Amino acid sequence: DETYGSLRLTERVFCEFEHLVDRLVAGAHADGDEGLEELATSVKCELSEFAPGPLPPDQPGGPKGYQQVFRSGSTVCYHKAGALAVDVVIIQPAIIDGELFYQVKVQERPGKNSVKHWIRESAIEPSANAADWSYDWWNRETQEYQEPPEAHAG
Repeated sequence: DETYGSLRLTERVFCEFEHLVDRLVAGAHADGDEGLEELATSVKCELSEFAPGPLPPDQPGGPKGYQQVFRSGSTVCYHKAGALAVDVVIIQPAIIDGELFYQVKVQERPGKNSVKHWIRESAIEPSANAADWSYDWWNRETQEYQEPPEAHAG
């Protein structure tokens, strides 16, 4: 794909995979190829398990209407495409187009000021040092936080 004059086909496959599978199912059906249609349909079913759906309004074990998010100030690991993972600091969560995003501070280069970015929740995971991050319960409707249940124990 990075070759001069290329058609950038892999980018299209990545960005429009669900549409391409739908076209494969329709083409196999129109051609009467039952084996290919069955295979393409099974790929479509498997894909639906990985596609992000609507966020659940409640998570098991949490307060009603709240979901678990990284606490503001937590240092977590951000997996940036085509690069090594970097540590970022959580500023706040937000729902954008029905998907959970985090606003984070990223230090792009050593010695430079940090930059704020919005990144998908799926690109973030806890850092190796458990003392650097923690969770809160967040209500996406009211933007309110509640301490995790284990914080009240004792």
